[in-house]
Parts: sequence; structure tokens; C-alpha cells
Amino acid sequence: TREHWQLHSELDTVKRIQAGVAGKLEGDVEVWEMYGVAAGDADKGLL
Repeated sequence: TREHWQLHSELDTVKRIQAGVAGKLEGDVEVWEMYGVAAGDADKGLL
């Protein structure tokens, strides 16, 4: 859920990773929040 994603993003481990890659990547990391998006036909479920 979006709530879980936001809680995850606030973890110290995530912040350490973000700080460790700052200035080392070619561009900014883009985060696309998508919940309940169909993943193909009815047998494949949701992302």
C-alpha cells in the first residue's frame, strides 16, 4: 500500500542508501507510485 511505501521510505537504512548514492548517479532516481495497476490479463493480478 502507499502507507507501507511511505513508511519504508522513512527508514534509516533507506536514508543511508540514498545518502551513499548522492552525486554518484547520472540522474535523479524517479519513483512512480502505482498501486492496484493491472499486470496483464486477469490471471496475472495486480502490481
